[in-house]
Amino acid sequence: MGIEERKLREKEERRNKILEAAKVVFQKNGVDKTSMNAIAEQAELSKGTLYLYFQDKNELLISLLQEQHEIILGYIRKAKKQDLNAMEKMKAIENDFMLFNKKGQNSFSLYLLLDQIPHLIASDKKGILLEYFKIYEIELAEILEQGKEEGIFHQNIRTKKTAFLLFMITTSFIQRIKLMCDALEEEVYDADEMMEELFQLLFIGLIKH
Repeated sequence: MGIEERKLREKEERRNKILEAAKVVFQKNGVDKTSMNAIAEQAELSKGTLYLYFQDKNELLISLLQEQHEIILGYIRKAKKQDLNAMEKMKAIENDFMLFNKKGQNSFSLYLLLDQIPHLIASDKKGILLEYFKIYEIELAEILEQGKEEGIFHQNIRTKKTAFLLFMITTSFIQRIKLMCDALEEEVYDADEMMEELFQLLFIGLIKH
């Protein structure tokens, strides 16, 4: 391995170390109460080194959202490649998303970042987050178009707008459903079951009756 290659690998490893440290601190303290100093300390790096990789906390948060978005996009693209009808693909995405949601209960999760998205989009000079939303819209719209062609979904569905709404509704509600169910502390309001109910309601709205 050459010197330049080794330097690049070390740089990537240090960047990943910072992101992992940020997850720990955000999970422990919440986004608003987390400082760059706390992240640097968790990563066992100087604050100066931290700023070589991320200009501020917003840039770090955007990188974490990118990581989460790549996982969810992977679920959508995996479903699209399968020999399934449109509804089966939507349910395959739901199943993967639910597993992702359950894993997040015991580790860093998308919950912590949802309320930050409007603020982060405004501060995202590179337009990274907006680009992800456009990709979601395109990918999901193709499944919706398939469903219309198969006669499964309503013909009057405006696929791009519906795709955008499906993504926004599911990602926006997961945090609130979890928080409310945890607060009520009753088995009848199990968060995972409530999420499944939400998906079913959304799917019913798509189906041609």
